[in-house]
Amino acid sequence: VGLCVTDQDVFISGNFSEVAGQSARFVAFDRTTAEPRPWYPEFTGGGVVGAAFREDTLYIYGTFSHVNGELRNRLAAFSWPDGELIPWSSFQGMNVPNGSIHAIGFDSVGIRIGGDFNTVSNQPRSNLAAIHRATGQLLDWNPSPDSTVYALANTDSTSVIGGSFVCM
Repeated sequence: VGLCVTDQDVFISGNFSEVAGQSARFVAFDRTTAEPRPWYPEFTGGGVVGAAFREDTLYIYGTFSHVNGELRNRLAAFSWPDGELIPWSSFQGMNVPNGSIHAIGFDSVGIRIGGDFNTVSNQPRSNLAAIHRATGQLLDWNPSPDSTVYALANTDSTSVIGGSFVCM
């Protein structure tokens, strides 16, 4: 189960059988009332691991391949609070990691992804990679930890990374 909290909302991810009468892998709740938001995106081809929020965009990540019937390999972006799926090209087939995403973080221009993968966009990226938020292009950042990354927090100049790796 993953959890993401903003000033207005609480987002919970997991493989729930039902939430508020709806089949769901991801649920948004009003933080003040604790009532579920009437928004249930459909994830297929895999599970939802977690979510992160940056400015007015909600990023949801996991092992899924499609969201609401549209190709979104392992990472989807939604405008918030309207919940519209953004026609964002980063993970529509271009910059797909060959494994799962377990964590994401942000810096001034990019989305940093951590997980269990060896390549992104057919380029060597061992368990960590950075994607330009606006263009979707794979960035040069390549620290290459030797095993899975499970946690990631960023500022514009520093990354804090947690996982089962021994060295980078």
